[in-house]
Amino acid sequence: MARERELLALPLLPDVKLPAALVQIPTFNEGALVRPLAAAMALDWPRDRLQFQVLDDSTNERPELAQQAVVEFRSNGLDVLLLHRTNRAGFKAGASNP
Repeated sequence: MARERELLALPLLPDVKLPAALVQIPTFNEGALVRPLAAAMALDWPRDRLQFQVLDDSTNERPELAQQAVVEFRSNGLDVLLLHRTNRAGFKAGASNP
């Protein structure tokens, strides 16, 4: 744990030197759970270097719930994209290869 404490004590890179990050969130019939994913979208990362993809394979009414959540996140200035697949090749994990 001493090494971890040393690393955590180091100063962070300035925002302009941080890389772009993509967060993919695969879901299947979990539209109501997309809204709590706001915690992931509260990451401490420069907004101009952070993108989210909600990868939704839902087969019920959940796509509409996911779409509503994504619209709300986008209205708050987040770069969020909803990708809906109708072919569940690879199941839930297959969504992360759109």
